Amino acid sequence: MVLHGLYDLFSDQRFLWAAKEVETTVVRIEEKTLENGPVYRPTLSIVSDDARTIEYAGNTWSFPKRHQADEVVEAYYQPNSGVIVSEAMFSQGARVRNIGFKVGTSQLLFGVALLWLRKRRRSKAS
Repeated sequence: MVLHGLYDLFSDQRFLWAAKEVETTVVRIEEKTLENGPVYRPTLSIVSDDARTIEYAGNTWSFPKRHQADEVVEAYYQPNSGVIVSEAMFSQGARVRNIGFKVGTSQLLFGVALLWLRKRRRSKAS
């Protein structure tokens, strides 16, 4: 879990290094219902430097709804991949990945402490 968390944190940084900050328009909000309730995915649109309209929906669904249709929001756009992610959606994902990293690190430290205590008890018993 720790290694996965480190990989995710590095991936976030790598994405931000290659991305440009842009204003994007929320074209529409897709909704689907899961067994726990509805989730939402925005489709974002920008006009590129060469005047092309680029739309991107991605594969991230969220609850609660982060945006409304026709809203203009700050986003990150990666020209090489065409990925557009709003700051709100990126921050939400980063928080979740950060929690995973912290939980994994805590588990690792707890395991190391238990091994240390076990070794210490064995050496005192000898």
